[in-house]
Amino acid sequence: MNRILLTALLMSATLATLTQAQTSYKDRVLEKYQRTGKLENCLPLGAIRETKVLGNSSVLFHMAGGDVYLNETPQPCPMLDPPQTRSFIYDTSLSKLCNTDVITVTDPGSSVPRLGSCGLGQFELLAEKAPPTKTN
Repeated sequence: MNRILLTALLMSATLATLTQAQTSYKDRVLEKYQRTGKLENCLPLGAIRETKVLGNSSVLFHMAGGDVYLNETPQPCPMLDPPQTRSFIYDTSLSKLCNTDVITVTDPGSSVPRLGSCGLGQFELLAEKAPPTKTN
């Protein structure tokens, strides 16, 4: 009984640490942006310049022209953790990536390169926060 309880406590502590680390990474990346509430169902594929996985439910899309969109998956996508080592691929017959599309999470350094799939959510436009003003 004690062994089971100890195992459960260790697993809980590990999960809490991983969740805190992931939240901290996401928060650090997003701290320079402000959420606008402006949602898009699709983004044009040709305009996507870079993507950044932020954690188990969040991906940033950097667009040509400087716009940045946040996509939060409707369901947690644990395969996206740890965010710094994950990437994804998608297959669409359209010229846009939409909230109805599915991404396949990959780990390029792994012997199992395809880890699973997750559905996308809507894309929220983010606005870059103005840098803080210096006071003398």
